[in-house]
Amino acid sequence: QKAYENQHIILNFNDLMSEFQFFRIDYLEALVQLGERLKSWLLQEGRVQPEGLNRFHLIHTFIHQHHTQPIRMIELAKRLHVSPSRATHIVKEETGESFSELLAKARVKTASHLLKHTDEGLAQVVLMSGFPDLSLFHQAFKKAMGQTPGQFRKSPPSSP
Repeated sequence: QKAYENQHIILNFNDLMSEFQFFRIDYLEALVQLGERLKSWLLQEGRVQPEGLNRFHLIHTFIHQHHTQPIRMIELAKRLHVSPSRATHIVKEETGESFSELLAKARVKTASHLLKHTDEGLAQVVLMSGFPDLSLFHQAFKKAMGQTPGQFRKSPPSSP
């Protein structure tokens, strides 16, 4: 009887250990998944920079992703984890252009695509490309493209 009880206890203990190992593996896997989700969220929120991502790429990616919205240097500075003043210098050092020049270029590129490939009205193109007003849009477009938006829209498509 005693031997049977001891054997039964050992079998229960082995079953318990086996379940514990299974639970431990699930628990560790859950922790790994949680860590990956946290890392992804921190990257998305701009609270950490991905390893190996240089400032030049970060600046261009940020402008590309946000140029159709009202953005300011302070938002880019947060992504770079520096002050807005330091971010201004970093942008110039890394790209050779100012933040406003890069932003205007990206917006003009979007506007020129919309002008050539859609029938949207000029006011809608201005809004969709991220310019705050029509006057600033005209100035930036003429400076970058050498013609007004209306002239550009009417011009024949350029050859590839």
